[in-house]
Amino acid sequence: MRPDGKIGHDAFAVIRETIREMNKVAIGRVVLTNREHIIALEPMDKGLVGTLLRYPYEVRSEQEYFYEIQDVKVTKDMLELARHIVNQNAGTLDPEKFEDHYETALVVLINEKRAGKTIRPKERPKGENVVDLMEALNKFCLLVHEAI
Repeated sequence: MRPDGKIGHDAFAVIRETIREMNKVAIGRVVLTNREHIIALEPMDKGLVGTLLRYPYEVRSEQEYFYEIQDVKVTKDMLELARHIVNQNAGTLDPEKFEDHYETALVVLINEKRAGKTIRPKERPKGENVVDLMEALNKFCLLVHEAI
């Protein structure tokens, strides 16, 4: 966030530097898409970064979602292999490489509709290529051990 106008700059700087010096976060309200949200404001460089917070009714108990997850014993070999895979694929985040595919497809759809084209839903891909990660890692570990 940044200020607007000379008077805004002064008040903005005072608030930003006060919460920075006191190591605090400011809490406020903002309206987005016809709904009021709670926002946390933290100093960053010359500005403030806003993070939307959730109302208590929006936060669910983890037990509602995680109770069915089984306790699995993860072996040291599996963790080492997974670390290796992560390290091999690690890199620097380039936000320019990301695209909102939903919005892009929606704009194309709207333009087609404006042009008078008949819109038909696309077929959904079938989930036939589902990979069991643990099984794949086990097979890979076996291959690695056999090669050694």
